[in-house]
Amino acid sequence: MNINTRHLYGLCCLYSRKALCFVSLLFIITLTFSCFIFEFNCTFGVSEKIVVSNENELRNAINAAIEPTSIAIDNDITLTRTIVIPANKDITLTSNTTNSFYKLFGSPGLSSISDGSSTLTVANGGMLRLDGIVVTHVSRFGSGVMVNSGGKLIMYSGEISGNNGNLGGGVFINGSGSFMMLGGKIFGNDALCGGGVENFGGTFNMTGGEISGNTAWGGGGVYNDGDFSMSGGKIFSNNVSTFGDRYGGGGVYNSGIFSMLGGEISGNNAVGGGAGGGVNNIGVFSMSGGEISNNTVAGDGGGVFNSGTFSVFCGKISDNTASKSGGGIWVYDKNFKKLFVSDGVVFSNNRASEAVPNRRPEHDAIYVKQIGNNVIWTTPFTQGYNNYDISYTNIPPTSPEPSNSPTTPEPSVPPSSSESNQSIKSMLDSYLVKFTIAVIIVSCIIGGLVFLYKKNKLNDTSKSSRF
Repeated sequence: MNINTRHLYGLCCLYSRKALCFVSLLFIITLTFSCFIFEFNCTFGVSEKIVVSNENELRNAINAAIEPTSIAIDNDITLTRTIVIPANKDITLTSNTTNSFYKLFGSPGLSSISDGSSTLTVANGGMLRLDGIVVTHVSRFGSGVMVNSGGKLIMYSGEISGNNGNLGGGVFINGSGSFMMLGGKIFGNDALCGGGVENFGGTFNMTGGEISGNTAWGGGGVYNDGDFSMSGGKIFSNNVSTFGDRYGGGGVYNSGIFSMLGGEISGNNAVGGGAGGGVNNIGVFSMSGGEISNNTVAGDGGGVFNSGTFSVFCGKISDNTASKSGGGIWVYDKNFKKLFVSDGVVFSNNRASEAVPNRRPEHDAIYVKQIGNNVIWTTPFTQGYNNYDISYTNIPPTSPEPSNSPTTPEPSVPPSSSESNQSIKSMLDSYLVKFTIAVIIVSCIIGGLVFLYKKNKLNDTSKSSRF
């Protein structure tokens, strides 16, 4: 083999190896990407779409599902009874169209609570994802979607609207159930509590979407008695009716734990002498972002009515109106210690029945401790206790509670560490006394038994010696 031939052969070998390495690398990348897609599908419930056009096909598709399954309805479907998502089923409901959302009409229900029904129910261990349908029904005794304890609901898009229920017109979360709202709309629903959503002891996370145009006696948009976190989305244009003087909360009624990290609570209304146009809080409410604005109330607390614990770390409370006191925030003066406002919070253009420019001396120390130095207040005020931003009056109260204060009892305050330690010490002392008495009694019994045993043995020995 001459030099040119050997050189050509070497080049061929070199490029062949490079080609082989390239093909191998491409294969590895393709295999890795395929595995990632498979894992993504398993994790997030992406699956091949099954198209259904009637109630029987929908039920059969749900019952036959083994892996996460996407079911697309091909037209409007009217149900004869509730659709249940059973345990260990992961179902996505969507529309088989890109132009509009198909509707799932719930059973109208009968004449009693036991006969009424929700359109959809998620059982313990079940998972329902809504991604492009309308859930609606007219039953007085159900909800659009009921999430039972241990069930999970995720809403990506679509609507839950036109539902008329007793508890949670749009969505009712029971026990340890959970609801995550990423998008979509919950609007035009009506209920006794929670026109849009009622969270009864579960978990509700709202990161996007809209809850609007809902009506209830308590919590026009959301009634929370569990754990509610809001980091995005809007709760707006909701109302509490004339029974709102007891419950109120045009946007949100909170008796649990409410964490507002972002988003907007705006344009809500509490009529009939209600409490809290935007939020009525009797639980624990912390605001770390977002805004509460343009809410109105016929009574006290245009933005927030607080008889629980309210901490404002960041955000904006503006353009709220109260016919009586507390345009931005209402809090009874004996509970000023339950309201904390940090530096950087913005109050602006809040309105109430009267303005109070001066602070009473007995509240100076509380104000300095609870209210930040660098807070922006509604002009022309330089402090928050001005009744436009935070409820206040120059006349000391003559009654223990205002007449329009909610009758729902305030949440219990956990004992301090010293009280807890004292309680534990008392409990231990009690147990020590009981234990000591028990030891003495048992010792006496054992001593008596030993004495009788030795006496009997001595008698036996004595009798033996006689013989």
